[in-house]
This record gives sequence, C-alpha cells and structure tokens, in this order.
Amino acid sequence: MKKLFPVLIVTLLMLAMGNNLFSQVTTIPAGASPYPNLGAAFTAINAGGPYTGAAVTVTITANLVEPAPAILNGGVFTSLLLKPSGIRTVTGNFNEAIIVLNGADNVTIDGTNAGGNSLSFSNTDPGLSAGSIRMSEGAQNNIVRNCTCMGVGTANAVGGRTINIAQSTNGIGNNNNIIENNVVNGGRRGIQTFGTAPSATTGAGVTNDNTIIRNNIVKNCSALHIFVGSETINNTVLANDIFNDALTNGDIAPRAIALQGVGVNEVRNNRIHDVFYSTFAAGSNGLIGIISIPITLTAPGSNATTINIINNFVAYTDNNNPAGFIYGIAPLSNPSVTAYTANVYNNSAHIGGATSLTISGFTAALEVSVTTVGSIVNTFNNIAINSRTGGIDSTTNHIGDDESSMPVTGVTFNTDYNFSKAYDTTGRGFDGGYAGRIFRGDGGLELMKDTACINGNGQHNMYKRVNFVTPTNLHLAGPIGGDICGKPLAAVTTDIDLQPRNASYPYRGADEGATLKTFTMGGCLEGSVATDQVTVVLKSGACGTISSCTADITPGAAGTAVFCFGDSVGIGPYYIDVQNRNHLETYSASTVVFGGATVYDFKTARTQAFGSNLTASGPPFCFYGGDRNQDGNVNLADLLGVYNDATAFVNGCRKVSDIDNNGFVNLPDILITFNNVTSFVVVSKPCPEPSFISTSNNSQNSVIGKENNNNNNTEILNREILK
Repeated sequence: MKKLFPVLIVTLLMLAMGNNLFSQVTTIPAGASPYPNLGAAFTAINAGGPYTGAAVTVTITANLVEPAPAILNGGVFTSLLLKPSGIRTVTGNFNEAIIVLNGADNVTIDGTNAGGNSLSFSNTDPGLSAGSIRMSEGAQNNIVRNCTCMGVGTANAVGGRTINIAQSTNGIGNNNNIIENNVVNGGRRGIQTFGTAPSATTGAGVTNDNTIIRNNIVKNCSALHIFVGSETINNTVLANDIFNDALTNGDIAPRAIALQGVGVNEVRNNRIHDVFYSTFAAGSNGLIGIISIPITLTAPGSNATTINIINNFVAYTDNNNPAGFIYGIAPLSNPSVTAYTANVYNNSAHIGGATSLTISGFTAALEVSVTTVGSIVNTFNNIAINSRTGGIDSTTNHIGDDESSMPVTGVTFNTDYNFSKAYDTTGRGFDGGYAGRIFRGDGGLELMKDTACINGNGQHNMYKRVNFVTPTNLHLAGPIGGDICGKPLAAVTTDIDLQPRNASYPYRGADEGATLKTFTMGGCLEGSVATDQVTVVLKSGACGTISSCTADITPGAAGTAVFCFGDSVGIGPYYIDVQNRNHLETYSASTVVFGGATVYDFKTARTQAFGSNLTASGPPFCFYGGDRNQDGNVNLADLLGVYNDATAFVNGCRKVSDIDNNGFVNLPDILITFNNVTSFVVVSKPCPEPSFISTSNNSQNSVIGKENNNNNNTEILNREILK
C-alpha cells in the first residue's frame, strides 16, 4: 500500500499537468473542446460542424503560448464572443498578430477586466507585422474591448501594429469595427486602421469605413499611438488617454493622433500628455500631438471630408530635444491632401520644456497650414500656450497660435476667439501668427487685429496667459480673469469631461469652468456708426488693475457691450475704466459693486462718468472721440494725424484715424477731433495711473511683426505622407 501511494500521487500530478496543458480553451457549442490553444480552437471553428450558424462563446481558462497566429475565418458562425475565465495572458513571438480575424464578422473580444477576469495579449517579436490583433479581408462589425495589448516599438521603423484594422485583398473593406476601453502598450503603431490602395494584388482597392477608437489608454508607442491611415472613411477617435510612462525610443516622425482618412472624422475629448522620447531615429523631424492631413482616395469612394478636432488636451512639456519642431494641434496639407473642412474648436494645447538645439527649432501649440484649394478652415475658442524656451539659431521660434500660413488663396479661413501666449522673452517667443507674420505683446495683438480685420478674422483673439492645474493637466486653475469667454458653437455643447457648456458665455479651451460673471455696460463711442471694440479694466479704489476684458460695443443710443470675468474677480467695488483705440479713456463716476450679472450705463447722464467726462449733448452721452495717439489728451497731434490720413484718403478697417468707424478717414473724423481739441478734452481719473492699453500706434517698440521663417519645416511637412 505504501508503494501504491506515491504512484497514485504521480498519476494525479500527470493528470493535472495534462489538464493544464490541454484544457485551456473551451467553446460553446462544445465541439471537440477543450482545445490546447486559440489556434486549435479557431481551426475547429473554421471547419464548421456544430459551430455553423451558431452564436459561439470561446473561453480562455489558462495562460496560453500561441505557437503561430490564431486565424479565425468568416462565414461559419453568426457571432463569436472571446473572453477569459480568471486572469489570463496570451503570448506569441512571431511577425504576425496573435489573433487574426480573417474576414470574420461579429466577433467580440472582451477582456472584461472585472470580477477577477482579465485578458492580456503580448507579442514580443519586433517585426513590422507583429501585433496582438489584426482584422483583414473584410472583417466587419467586430469589437475589441477591455483588453491589455502589448507590443514592441523602437526607433528606426522597428516594431509592429499592436491593434491593426488592416488591408484586404478580396475587395471587401474592414468596416464598422470598434476598439474601446483597452490598454495598448508599445508597438511602433498602437492602434491603426489603414485601407487598401489599388495594386496588382488588391485590384481596385477598398476603404475601411466607420472605425471607432474610444476610451483607450495608448502608451509607449515609438511612431504613432493612434493612426487613422489613408483609404479610410468616417472615423471616430474619442476620449483616449495617450502618454508614455516607460523608456521609449522615438521613430522618425512620432505622432500621438494622425488622421489621413476622409469622410466625417471626429477627434474629440482626447488627452495627450507626458509624451517623452529618450532618443529619436536618425533624420527625425519632429513631434505632433494631433495632425489632420486627409489623403485623396485611390480606392473608390467620395473624398468629401470634414474633420472635427474638438475638446482635446494636448501637452508636450518634456524637452524632447532632438525634435526639430513640436506642434500641439496641426491641421495641415500637402500635395496629396484632398480639400477638406477642418473645424478646430475648444482645444487646450500647451508646448513646454526647453530645447538645446543649436539649429532651427520651431514649436507651436496650434499650427494651422491648410493650403489645398477648396478647403474650409474654422478655428475658434482654442487655448494655445507655448512656455518652451531655448534655441540658439536665429530661426528658432516658439509660438502660441501660429496661423501665419493663412489665409491662402482658394481656402476659406475663419478664426476668432483664440487665446494664446508664448513665454520665451529672449526674442524667440511669439504669441500668435497671421498672414505671414508673427506677433507678440499688446501692441502685436493690435497689429494682428489690424492685419486680420479685412478678412473678419481674429478680432476677439487674446494674447494672455492662463493657469492650468499642472503643465500636463490642462484643466483650468485660478485665478481666471477676463476674456476667457468664447463663442457659442452648436457643435460644442459639452467640454472634455462632458460637462455642459454655457449656452451664451462658454469658456475657451477644452475645460468649462464655473459660470462666468457678466458685466453689461451701456455706452457709445462719439460719432461711431458701426460696432467697435472697447476694453473694460476693473480697477480698485487706488486704481490698481484687477482684471480686464475686451468686447464689442454696438453704436448709437442703444450702445451695449457685455464682458465676461472669471473667479478671480470678486465683488469689488471697482472703478470701470473704459478704453478704445481712438476714443478718450473714461472712468465710472464712482466704484461699482461687481456681482454675478452687473449693469452700468454711461449713456444716461454725463454724471455717470468721473468728472462728467462725456459728450455734452445727449442722451446718449458718449465717450469723447479723437484721442488718436492714446495719450489721454485730444490735442493738435491727434488732429494732425487725422488730417494727414484724410488727405491721403486712408480707408479700410480699424484705421486709427477713422474716428466714426465708417471705413474712411474723412471730414467727419476731422470735425470730431477738432471740436474736442478746441474743447481741451483730457482724461479725468479718480487717481493718477498709466493708461492700460498700448496700441500699435503708440507702442511700436513693443510690436514684433516678423515674417514667419518656417519654410523649411513647412516644406518637410508638406512632403510627408504617413504610411
């Protein structure tokens, strides 16, 4: 009996080992299961039998090492669910995906990640075709969710596609597939969809349509975290979290989200942050957070394209020194790009770090360069902050909102309510760019508005800093002052956290904060016949500046302007200091308590202004016109400037001598200024304090209008087609 006991133990151990070795994949219907691995299970399912026309469930009950790709064909089952029982890993080491959906439809691979169950795939082969899951040959209506997928990605074009919606040779697209709630770690390309161009093998080619990539964590990819390639139509990239948290070597042109597809494409509510590369491949030309560059189809299909880039956070704040350029968000073109509509709304982008490059370095939080004739570009309500410093070469620029390549002949361009700032004070930092020039500071802002007004662009842009929670967490943090309110947009009803946007006074950027305080001011600019801009500066009783905001004021007796202020503005009381580029600075008669919705009307009586410093005739009583040089005194210098511009027949928008704002400098402007010169009109203040605004006319030393020396970088981008 004693001898039999050890034999029994050995027998039981062998049976247990046998069960562990061979009973690792079960199926419903059972068929011949259990199977030793996924490959064997899929081979049995492909053969039909009890699986024909069935709703199949495949359960992984042990860790698997797949000796070869597990290939699942279509045309047998009606649907298939692949899931784990317990915490399971599936590994492989070959230059192909571990699971290949070869024309298989209605497959759900669900790692569940709950109730003690999870599913991980890991392919350790560095080949370009290696990965976790691949769909091809018309694989449609499939879902990959709640899985962890790991791949290999290094520099020099090494590494595979971790989750790949790939090409087909049978003329059927891989359509209506969903990749959601996964952790994708590594690979040259993390998640990719790429359709099929015509060739001798594929024939006419075919597109991949209606791919959804949402709520994934995608990290440590060497080239492309999420790539929506060419020959694709109608894609959604939604609420993904993209970063690097391990030593990662960068490829030639790393991108977080790269979009080449056509049709209607949504890139919304994504977070890109902490993307650091320890090295870059030779010849690397730079980093981009979100790039749209839709490639004209060679496969059959319509090229009509709209790309919505909305409510995204993009923060590149590490040094990443080898990168020649770094862009946060970049709607671009090159010769292969189809005409498209780019709607870039309510994004927050921050470029930071310091460069040690001694050659040309170019960074921009928002870089807009869409040159394909027939395109429409709309950029509204974006926050573009560039705190990057360094660079020795004279062509180094660090720009907040760079739209210097726009407008372009044949492209409709609409831009406004963007908020931008560059922090580099060494001569390399520029707050914004427009029409071939880049600008900095208050004077630069006014000069930009002067340049852009002919196209109706940029009139509510601001060059101001904002405070983020951290450099990479781009939720807004206090204090938040004025000018943060943006333009209500029908396409943007919630923020990055799905919080409702204020219907009348939404925030700029991706983060919607607490309800903004509004100040409604009644007022009018003497002689003005059209809407113009005024700035309200809230000042303490000692005339210290608390906050400021610029808004449009309507003309005449009904003149009104509404200003928005954030949580840094308390109840006061404050003096209301009103400023305009060619009218006299005017203060409220007394301090005003500033509540949630404050109203103050200057028009009703001269005594509403400090020193009764309003026009004598009324109502309405208006702010004096004619202070052309903004020195607080309507005098001979102003009159001579207006007279000279009138005799030179100066006309157009935002001309400082156009006192009545009718687009022409002429006799009425001379008369307004002359009358106020002879009346010795000067500013009246409750306490002495310098004027707040410096305009392009009296602060030329602070204006930097510089040609954008970015031709080399643009040429590189315009030649680039990601493949």
